[in-house]
Amino acid sequence: MKKISTILFAFAVLAVSCGQKVNPAVDGEPVSITVAPAATKAAISDGGSGVASFAWSSGDDLGVVAGGKLYRFTFKNRESDGSALFEGSLPQGTTLENGAPVAYPFNTGDLSEGSFKLSLPSEYESAGAADFRHRWAGTLSAQADGSFRSNLEHSGAIMRVSYTGVPAGTDAVRLTADKNICDSGKTVTIRPSWHSDAMDFYFPVPEGEYSKFEVALMKGGSVIDGSAKTLDNTVMQLARGSIYRTPAINLSASSGNGGVLVACFSFTGNTWTVAQTLSELAGAELYRITPSVAYGDENNSYYDSSTRAYQEQYGPASARPGIQATLGGNGYDTVLLGFPIWYGKAPRVVFTFLDTYDFTGKTVIPFITSGSTGISTAEAELQSTYPGIDWKSGRRLNGSSSTDLKEWLQSLGISKQSTSDMTVTVNGKSFGATLADNQTARAFAELLPLTLDMEELNGNEKYCYLSGSLPSNPTNPGKIEEGDIMLFGSSCVVIFYESFNTSYSYTRLGKVTDPSGLKAALGSGNPTVSFSR
Repeated sequence: MKKISTILFAFAVLAVSCGQKVNPAVDGEPVSITVAPAATKAAISDGGSGVASFAWSSGDDLGVVAGGKLYRFTFKNRESDGSALFEGSLPQGTTLENGAPVAYPFNTGDLSEGSFKLSLPSEYESAGAADFRHRWAGTLSAQADGSFRSNLEHSGAIMRVSYTGVPAGTDAVRLTADKNICDSGKTVTIRPSWHSDAMDFYFPVPEGEYSKFEVALMKGGSVIDGSAKTLDNTVMQLARGSIYRTPAINLSASSGNGGVLVACFSFTGNTWTVAQTLSELAGAELYRITPSVAYGDENNSYYDSSTRAYQEQYGPASARPGIQATLGGNGYDTVLLGFPIWYGKAPRVVFTFLDTYDFTGKTVIPFITSGSTGISTAEAELQSTYPGIDWKSGRRLNGSSSTDLKEWLQSLGISKQSTSDMTVTVNGKSFGATLADNQTARAFAELLPLTLDMEELNGNEKYCYLSGSLPSNPTNPGKIEEGDIMLFGSSCVVIFYESFNTSYSYTRLGKVTDPSGLKAALGSGNPTVSFSR
């Protein structure tokens, strides 16, 4: 006869005395175990924050050691308080002990001499973008009422590898590090059973410091041309439970058509204001370099040697504060790189950005804001640190008017260009539109002509989900304008027929040139809308 045990997942941990054992007093009486994970998902959900979020789902199995053997417990349902119920069976007389190992997912190969050694295989199968099982581990903690609790923690970090323009027939993606990342060596392979133009792959890797990663798409055992990428000459600190994003590789981007990116780190907002104007004048994609840990107001105290900014700027030149690496890719021909001058130099987060996204061979033009210091010292350090970049002379832009900024861009040979003209047709009425100058709009243009059955939402927009994903770089525009054509997430096309303030983030696809009559044409129902070149 077997005893039925129950594992209950919740969000609390209670302290207990060491060495306590609990045996069911009556044969068949359930043993309850409450597990408190640091986050709660079995398959990865990457919201761009750098942290892996989790939620238990059907089919999840947990491994628990009892009596030196591994037992499987299976997810049954979620409780009203957010906890999750797991159930399994134990042989009669089996004792659950305080401190017993627990691991997710259930894997018989993880048990060695009565304890877990979480394996990191060299090859994985993937049935979808989110079909990846990260490793968790913890121990049981016996409670006075006879139940158990436990914490589960991530066993390592996660490396995300992103590609767009993925060729049909791609049957593997390979990641190689400068040190061992699996049980058998430095290389891990994921074999997907799915395909789309844009694909993200998630690799489990041990936490720690790395200086080199190599990625490549494979077909029939051979590397696909143009898909190989090396990240080196940098220091990447991968923390447990965090996602590190490699620069996206766009295999469909044509040479010389990468467009313009305005990338900016701003502390007080002054540099960001300039960056926004430059982006608008150049018709360029705008990206904010965001530290993983924000700089507090105390860093305004310029001569306080105890502040983080002071210590980073006067500390080792190798200092690289973490950033939220959410840029959709690095397929740009020209980058306008903005930052304030800190202690005569570029802030260290700017170096982290350049380490994270390889702009070798691309044109980078710095611009700064500062109280009085010029740009020359910062330029010299950047040029010596990244000699492979085609640096152009930058400028201090304090107090520059829109006209001044436009003239500066023209002197650099940068003027506002649309990717191409586009026609939006609603119920027989056509509207002229322009595509944005970014990777997302270029990928969208490749789908045209395109007809979408759009749905009404909120009395101000029509939307439709594409069958596949597009590369995206969402930012909050602050205000939506009538005629804006946006991408929400990575696959939802939205046309706005009202202007309003918004807290949501989008990637711009384009804009209807003259939206007069657009609202009437779209109507109050669910229209069919065609997009053509």
